[in-house]
Amino acid sequence: MKNAYAIGDMAGTMARTCDTVVALSLNISTAEQNDNTELVQTYTGMILNELENIQRAVLSLTELVSDSFGIREDSAFFAGELNDELGDKTDKDANVAITVEPEKEDK
Repeated sequence: MKNAYAIGDMAGTMARTCDTVVALSLNISTAEQNDNTELVQTYTGMILNELENIQRAVLSLTELVSDSFGIREDSAFFAGELNDELGDKTDKDANVAITVEPEKEDK
């Protein structure tokens, strides 16, 4: 199969990134339990970066698989529909502050 090794590598990278998301979500939970909002904000920024990496990897994997089977037209993942070419992000360089309020437990 064409691109078999690249597809395997990309899938493995995605799996490792997903493991990182799981670990970060547990870290966020622990920080919330300890009322450490600064750490929650740090972990939240990190998890959002990892989610963006997963999204980019999904697009690359879709392109690799589609290319393997000769599917290049009539796909939602081509012609710039789901990438930066059409400006999905209004300002890629914007510095966005993330504010996270810890969940309050009813006692």
